[in-house]
Amino acid sequence: MEVGGDMKDKPNDLTILMATYEGEKFLQSQLASFAEQDTQHIQINVSDDSRSDRTRDALSEQIKDFRNYDLHYSEGPRKGFVENFRALILNCTPQTRYFAFSDQDDIWLPDKTSRSLTWLQEQPSDVPALYCGRTQMIDQDGRDMRRLSPLFSRAPAFKNALVQSIAGGNTMTMNRAAFVLLKRSLVKGTPISHDWWAYIMVTGAGGAIKYDPQPLTLYRQHGDNIVGENSSYAARAARLQMVMDGTWRRWQDVHLKLLADNWEELTPDAQSVTNSFMEARRISPIGRLNWLRQSGVWRQTKFGTASLYIATLAGRL
Repeated sequence: MEVGGDMKDKPNDLTILMATYEGEKFLQSQLASFAEQDTQHIQINVSDDSRSDRTRDALSEQIKDFRNYDLHYSEGPRKGFVENFRALILNCTPQTRYFAFSDQDDIWLPDKTSRSLTWLQEQPSDVPALYCGRTQMIDQDGRDMRRLSPLFSRAPAFKNALVQSIAGGNTMTMNRAAFVLLKRSLVKGTPISHDWWAYIMVTGAGGAIKYDPQPLTLYRQHGDNIVGENSSYAARAARLQMVMDGTWRRWQDVHLKLLADNWEELTPDAQSVTNSFMEARRISPIGRLNWLRQSGVWRQTKFGTASLYIATLAGRL
């Protein structure tokens, strides 16, 4: 299903990649926030995992009110949100200059796209560049919960990306070089999440990352969220539990295999860091710590970095 005319490559053109699943309840506010953006010429690619036609019908009806928009709808793979976003990326022909991920139930503040594109336009077009940032929590009715996602103060880097995702996909906008890199890497397999993998690949390839401390996305918290906010103490305890029960190690298995399959995309420094990190997962406890230090990997908080060392000693890295 397509609504709208053909788009040309314009200075501020943008493709929004939105994965949906039974999302008709909140779609109107999400789409309305797209219409409020101060950036024109937006293409929306939707991959819908819904079992019913309600989401598709809602999209078709609501998009009629928006000018300068093209809507491209396709049925999703119905294998979960990660495969849905992967399908969006792999099925997208990169004709626009910029690309953004979107959930189906958030609200974008009016300057979200212009603020991200202003920074991206300052970057060399042939260098992968990714803009991301914090979110502001709202409840299911759109009321401000007076909570923000964590503020990370250390500059984004591959040594951090290897062990931590710092921003949700709903905050991410990237240039074409970053999108093409991401698409090429995802041909080789499926990561744990599309947003974490974007952070890994862009930094691993020597690209630029902008982490904005000012939230531009209102992140809706409700019972149907696939992934909720991660700033509470309960969420922190849950992450530590995932380290100790082996979940985090299995995640690392997935990403390290995918990195190996995309080895030629990494800079020599990123390759060296990855090799040291892999050694830290293989050998005796004391040796593991030495290799972990040599890799230089770190998380944004002292608690998070300490959990790395606990995981290393416990053989759960």
